[in-house]
Amino acid sequence: MSRLCIILLMPLFLIISAADIRTLEIPDAGWIAVTVLALLVHPHYEWAFAVFFILLPFSLKEMLGFGDVKLCTAMAMFAGFRIVVVLQIASLSALLFMLIKKGSRIRIPFAPFLCIAFIAVCIQRQFEPEGAALSRFGVDSVFRMVEVEDAADNGQADAASAAGADMFAVNLVVSVPDI
Repeated sequence: MSRLCIILLMPLFLIISAADIRTLEIPDAGWIAVTVLALLVHPHYEWAFAVFFILLPFSLKEMLGFGDVKLCTAMAMFAGFRIVVVLQIASLSALLFMLIKKGSRIRIPFAPFLCIAFIAVCIQRQFEPEGAALSRFGVDSVFRMVEVEDAADNGQADAASAAGADMFAVNLVVSVPDI
């Protein structure tokens, strides 16, 4: 996604977030505008469908508003597999907010958390090294980082430093499944 898209989305997300904070509803015009912008760029239809059908049961049980589901679906068209990271960041942030407010049954606007997480992931994407976008697991740079750390642990310092020369420093705890 280009920087122009991020610049166009920021005021739109600000309007969506303000409306959700004020009324606990996301206006249809907001998520429709995000969807139209995603259709003009490179839409990831498969991720949009997956996110919609995964989040729909949460909406039916009133754990998540349907406007949040529609907004996540529109965001998934932009972000592709990165929507998983957006949802994780937004959910953890909202959970922390609820813990601070000391109430598990309070209704909070979720759109501001989604919008901030989405912009953060998009900005981080601008600084990713080339070719680190997608792997068979998802985020290739995370798994390359684990491979570099494993090579360093096994005494292959030269291979580790050569493999990690183009990578940025991020401290992550990753559990890689054995296949």
